[in-house]
Amino acid sequence: MDESLKPTRPTTAFRGAFLTVGMRWTDRLLGLVSTAILARLLVPADFGLVAMAMVVVGFFDVLLDLGVSAALIQHGRAGREEFSTAWTLRLAQCAATALLVVVLAPFVADYYGDPRVTDVLRVAAITVLVGGLENIGTVSFQRNMEFGRDFQFVLLKRLVGLTCTIALAVVLRSYWALILGSLASRLAGVGASYWLSRFRPYLTLSRISEIWTFSQWSLFTGIARYLNGAIPRLALGGRANAAALGTYAMGEEIAMLPTSELLAPLGRVMFPAFAAARNSPGELLRLVTLAQAVQALIAIPLSIGVVLVADDAIPLLLGQQWTAAVPIAQIVALTGVASALGHSPGYMLTATGRMRVLCWYTWAKALLLVLLLLLVFRGADAERIAMAGLVTAMTGFVALQAIAWQALPGFGGRRFWSQTWRPVLSAAFMAAVVMGVSVALGDAGRVGRLAAEIAAGAAAYGLSTLALWVAAGRPPGAESYFLERVQLWLARAGNG
Repeated sequence: MDESLKPTRPTTAFRGAFLTVGMRWTDRLLGLVSTAILARLLVPADFGLVAMAMVVVGFFDVLLDLGVSAALIQHGRAGREEFSTAWTLRLAQCAATALLVVVLAPFVADYYGDPRVTDVLRVAAITVLVGGLENIGTVSFQRNMEFGRDFQFVLLKRLVGLTCTIALAVVLRSYWALILGSLASRLAGVGASYWLSRFRPYLTLSRISEIWTFSQWSLFTGIARYLNGAIPRLALGGRANAAALGTYAMGEEIAMLPTSELLAPLGRVMFPAFAAARNSPGELLRLVTLAQAVQALIAIPLSIGVVLVADDAIPLLLGQQWTAAVPIAQIVALTGVASALGHSPGYMLTATGRMRVLCWYTWAKALLLVLLLLLVFRGADAERIAMAGLVTAMTGFVALQAIAWQALPGFGGRRFWSQTWRPVLSAAFMAAVVMGVSVALGDAGRVGRLAAEIAAGAAAYGLSTLALWVAAGRPPGAESYFLERVQLWLARAGNG
């Protein structure tokens, strides 16, 4: 293997998850502050116009995505030739995507009935092309579990993008701040990728057959996965105006913050860990079950919490002009529970090479969503569109559990419920406590009421979860895993 692709200081799966989640939340705190500022500097129509354009850009991007990053991680012995081939393929993908976006921009503007979309798409195409120049060597950070370097790369792009976007919003007070800020982030990513990774890719297709063998199913799966997220926005964008789509997009972003910011970093840890254990069924079963238990323990209360406090949190965070996003956020937050619990089996199927099964499953979900929008949740109502997504997510989660059980005997079923009944009951108790606090403080100020709701909910969930775990006989699972790691950390801190 090329020396520049070898690990320098890898970490364990737990320390990697802890580091990555902690740093990701630090990163997201910056993003949340930025969102709050931008929501006051710009109007819903600005966000809606950008959402219109990015749905199209994202579709072509994923349509031509060859899944090279996942292929490199799954290929345990990928070296200089494989990485350079992957970089060449990704560069070609980005160039083709940019070309398609430029050519089709006028037609997309006609579909939305807004001529401004044309110029937005042209600049977005440049952003896509710039992104293709990023150093593929950064994929080795994730493969080698070097999560500190991985975070440096992600955070640097984020800081540059946020700083430029806010500065442009103050000056321009238009949607161009969002578009140009994204371009600045991509430019920063290109520079950071060559600074942090010593690997230097070159143009070659010498290993295209090896990359394509894995990535062909990753491509088709990625298209379907993207459609699952884009179909609601396409449907609403074609039926309503930019302001309605902007409100929907903001509500969706706020609702998915807890689960997306938990799952994104954990996924970067889980995939290489699952891939390393793919030839040891017993160890793989233990890792997948534990990962899903950890996600349930955290994602369930966070998603329910969004539902409970959205009435106070969204107007306080974004301003009164975003009040219409509250019911959308509440519906989408429940969708986040199914998404969180489905990540572990999904990564397991990918790591074990069952991309064909995962592909068909993901396309079936997209088809179900389309049918629900056409036959059941018809109309331009954003809440009805969000409900279609919720029904699709819940149905898909049940199906994915069954698929994962077939691929990894022993997974799911009783084992799943033995790990999730405590978070479910604790979240129900938390909801009762938070609603009680909300009623008791109905005449209080919004800031004080929100703070009290969050504090009471966190205490109620934490104490009830611990009590249920003790009452159940302290079974092995997410609770014991966290407690063991905390004890270990405290012991090391005491010795250090």
